[in-house]
Amino acid sequence: MSLVQSYSPRSPTLQATSSFLTKIVDSIDKSGNIVLGIDPSLNNIPTCFNQSHRIEATLEVYCRELLNAAVGKVAAVKFQSACFEQYGLLGMVALSNSLSYARQLNYIIILDAKRGDIAETNQCYAKAYLDNSNKADSFLVDAITVSPWLGIDALMPFITLAEQYGKGLFLVLRSSNPGSDTVQNFMGNNIKLSEYIINNLLEIFASESKLSQVIGFVVGATLPRESERIRHYLPESMFLVPGMGAQGGQCKIKQAFFGKVTSRTLFPLSRSITLMSRDISRNEFNRVILKRLNDYREQLAETML
Repeated sequence: MSLVQSYSPRSPTLQATSSFLTKIVDSIDKSGNIVLGIDPSLNNIPTCFNQSHRIEATLEVYCRELLNAAVGKVAAVKFQSACFEQYGLLGMVALSNSLSYARQLNYIIILDAKRGDIAETNQCYAKAYLDNSNKADSFLVDAITVSPWLGIDALMPFITLAEQYGKGLFLVLRSSNPGSDTVQNFMGNNIKLSEYIINNLLEIFASESKLSQVIGFVVGATLPRESERIRHYLPESMFLVPGMGAQGGQCKIKQAFFGKVTSRTLFPLSRSITLMSRDISRNEFNRVILKRLNDYREQLAETML
């Protein structure tokens, strides 16, 4: 007996001129596989960015400095929504202004918000983050992380707008936190829950080629064997692989993450790039950011030889 729910293959929504996959692969080809993670904390931001104790201004100046420093060095930028939400309205103003600045610099923007609710609520989330026709475009991005754990049907509002506007979704499939095993690797009738989700998505889209135009997957860098297993099912899909830096992920295990195509894998780096002494000068801050980005780019390049 199959655990896969029976879905009829769906017809895609009106397609954008270019899919998210096409855009991100092109960016990887030009700038490499690294994603700059922007996860600000006022406790860690160097004092040279302090703007007279104005929370939103300090966050915004800091984010702009990171964005300016990484131009041409990364495939995309990823903003961690919670790091801004913790500062209330002022944090959300800083996030909105920083997203706008990133768009001006022509970055591909991923919002790490891991949204996931019933379909009616997800419709609101999708409109906020993915709908180019929404005049309230304060939080408009190119892709968003989402949770599939309320069911595949609940994701349809995200999928519909992503197809329509050439946006992307990254489903949290195998996260690197230790406790994730208890849910994501749950076994039923000889199939893991993560595999069950993959199978349902493949049935909806009828092929991985169609699925991969819109949907990528979050697979932790601390799980190379898991990643290699999932790559067997999804050789064409985009993987967002957190945990390569501060969490000690093993990016040297090429096959596990890249599979056959190196342009289908993104490695977000946050603390390992941005965390440094609070007493550092602005010029030194920029020098260190560039050095760390270049070091990781060289490290990844070695795995592709």
